[in-house]
Amino acid sequence: MTHPTKENVAPLLTEQRLASVPLFSTLRIYRREWLKADAMAGLSVAAIQIPTAIAYANLAGLPPLAGLYAAILPLVAYALLGSSRQLIVGPDSATCAMIAAALAPLAVAGTQHYNDMSMLLAIMVGLLSILGGIMRLGFIADFLSRPILLGFMNGVALSIIVGQLGKLSGISLDARDPFLVILELSGRLADAHWPTLTLGLLALALLVAFSWRLPRLPGPLLIIVLLSAATWLFGLDRAGIQVVGAVEGGLPTLSLPSVGLRDAQAMFGEAVAIALVSFCSAMLPARSFAAKNRYRVYPNQDLIALGTANVTSGLSGGFAISGADSRTAINDMVGGKTSMVNLATAIFTALAVVLLDGGLAWIPTAALGAVLIIAALKMVDIAAVRALAKVSPFELRVSLLATLGVLTLGVLPGIILAVLLSLVKQLRLVARPRDAVLGEVPNGSRLFNVAHYPAASSPMGVLVYRFDASLLFFNSDYFRERLRVLISHSAQPISAVVLDAQPIATLDITGALMLEEVQAELADQGIVFCIAGAHGQFRELLERSGLAEKIGARHLFATSLEAVNSLRAEFSARAQASPAPDSL
Repeated sequence: MTHPTKENVAPLLTEQRLASVPLFSTLRIYRREWLKADAMAGLSVAAIQIPTAIAYANLAGLPPLAGLYAAILPLVAYALLGSSRQLIVGPDSATCAMIAAALAPLAVAGTQHYNDMSMLLAIMVGLLSILGGIMRLGFIADFLSRPILLGFMNGVALSIIVGQLGKLSGISLDARDPFLVILELSGRLADAHWPTLTLGLLALALLVAFSWRLPRLPGPLLIIVLLSAATWLFGLDRAGIQVVGAVEGGLPTLSLPSVGLRDAQAMFGEAVAIALVSFCSAMLPARSFAAKNRYRVYPNQDLIALGTANVTSGLSGGFAISGADSRTAINDMVGGKTSMVNLATAIFTALAVVLLDGGLAWIPTAALGAVLIIAALKMVDIAAVRALAKVSPFELRVSLLATLGVLTLGVLPGIILAVLLSLVKQLRLVARPRDAVLGEVPNGSRLFNVAHYPAASSPMGVLVYRFDASLLFFNSDYFRERLRVLISHSAQPISAVVLDAQPIATLDITGALMLEEVQAELADQGIVFCIAGAHGQFRELLERSGLAEKIGARHLFATSLEAVNSLRAEFSARAQASPAPDSL
């Protein structure tokens, strides 16, 4: 089956139509044959989403019902407002890890206060996202680069794996830091509860087997059902194997959490961080599958859609959610056509809450730990790390630092550390950018970097200098010193300097004053200063500052080659006009 294409689906929305209802546009052109595909995709996604939602709720320190509630009404909200046809929203491992980290210092897991705080956190994340969409802040997704997100996801994955080892082995661990958990676990292996460990390893083996041999089947759901039935049938809970326990509550209803303003203030920073990571995590699969299926997603619209989904999750007893890349991939693989898949998934999940509430009580927590470990293992992207090592060693170091930061400092500090390192790197590139001296190639019609083209040579008496960054307050002195060094080390006397300004996008007042000083300094040495290729804001400030007038229109050129040819003609005419020296 093919997905709706540009030819058979009207555009859902434009960036000008923020907070519109894209689902209505979809319904106007919806085809009857798509209904079966969307329903089957919804069933397939729900089969993975139900056990995953329960496991992720456990990861966040919340009851199973909270995970299921986070997978019902929020999906309806995104289906109404989201611009992606494939993206499935719901509980997410990275978001749940951040929720646990945010709430741990403020409330005790398992209490009603903890649950209320998670609901408030989801509402805050949603409101911040909606505000970001209204203010058109969708571009912030670009600030978390792929290497940082790779390192973040790898760090979260490793944290999840280590965090589930206690549940898998039946050992109650006191440590929370991943490295301390490993240290404590290594000293307490003799305390392992062997029935729990056996069941956990069996769940791991079955999950790997299903993923390897039967990838199209909902392995996690089938294994959870099988092990829950075995636990009920053989009374394994009496052997010390922990189970989820009674899951009661029925379908979700909307209500405000019983918390105060002080609680909201205490979580504001964490809410901002979760909103940012949640949005960026959702945009990666949304953009990837939009490119694959040849349509466009709109970040600002999706900020509003994801924000509305989070508010809905908080009001209905859930927690903060994001885009789910694995469930999105399943949706695409089984042929989901439109965002109606989110609606179908929500319906099937709601049916499970109504019909299977008794059966959910027998789910072994070791099996949930196994599901989380397999999900986390799929998050670790070794191939991408290897590609970074081959292509960009610096970005590999940034990615590894993000991973290490998440493991040692926590999710939010780890991200901040990696982002700051990337920004410092970018500032360094702008403060000390690459530059080049340009030269002519025999019979050529262009100028080339003399360092890269041995056949290129500097025009006689002319230094053509290219500066590969904007001229700003923190690199203007560097520009001046580089120019002085090039003039003093030139093998031939310099009569003119041509600044190739094509790469210079912007200029601030410090840079303009520096250029004025350079022009005066060169004039004192009898050197003509020219600018070629000035454009955009750089040219505008040249004119507003009066520097263009001081340089003179005859020394402003469209291209460096034009400047070289004009200067050559000027020097030649000057030489011919000079009187010949008296003969002796």
